[in-house]
This record gives sequence, structure tokens and C-alpha cells, in this order.
Amino acid sequence: MAGKCTTCREALGMIPKLKCFVENVDKGKITKPNWKSFSVVRKHILHELTSLKLKVFILVANLLHPIITTYKTGKPMLVKADALNLNNSSVQKLLHFDFKDVKNHCNITDMDFGYLAEKEVKALITLNVSQGDILEVRVSCRRLLMSLA
Repeated sequence: MAGKCTTCREALGMIPKLKCFVENVDKGKITKPNWKSFSVVRKHILHELTSLKLKVFILVANLLHPIITTYKTGKPMLVKADALNLNNSSVQKLLHFDFKDVKNHCNITDMDFGYLAEKEVKALITLNVSQGDILEVRVSCRRLLMSLA
């Protein structure tokens, strides 16, 4: 998991250079590479939400990493109370909390993506990225978190 976070951080740093490369290929300033994967790279590098999705992935991975590394197993696992570092009554409440019940969810627009991703959302809004696209990322994130519950 930590390796994937490092890879995502490195990818975030490479996006501006890759975007410049792809744009120069599109303008004909550079010969189009013969790589089979170039069209995939082009599609994702030019997609406005790629860096936001990577930042959300880093946030979720960092939240899950301590639990996963403490309780490595090849089988499905339940979170143990001591992994949460909460007092016993809080743990009991948390273990009995229905994460899948929509009544317990915050408004999708109030979902906290973490500092870096929220900063990215603000930057995307100034670039006129549609609220619908950003909402789609939030909904996907909610679905992911619900599937982990």
C-alpha cells in the first residue's frame, strides 16, 4: 500500500511534463510514439480529473494502511478494536454503526477529500470543470468506502 502511495505521488509530479509531451505530440512538434500504451496515457493525462482521483486514492490508502499492515491476512478480515485506538464503548458503537445506511451519510458535497484533493477541486472549478464530473468522483469515492464497510 505504501508503495502505491509513493507511485501516485510520483505520478502527480510527472503529470505536468507528460501533459506537455502529449500536447506537443498533438501539435505535431514531436513525432507520435509507436507505443501501444500511448493512447491510454494520452487519454488519462488529458483527463481533467486524473490528479484529483490520484489524490483521493492517496488519502484512502493512507487511512487504510495502518490497519492493513497491522492485520495482514490472506482472508477477509474484520477490523479489531485495538486497531482503531478508541475506548471500548466508542469501538462498540463504531462496530455496530451501519455505514451502508444512507441516513447515516453526510451530504455528498460535504464529503471531505482531504486537504490536497479539496485544493485540487477548487482549482478544477476555476478551470470550469463541471460540477457533475467532480460529483461523479465523490459518488465513486462513497461507493468505494461503502464497499469497504
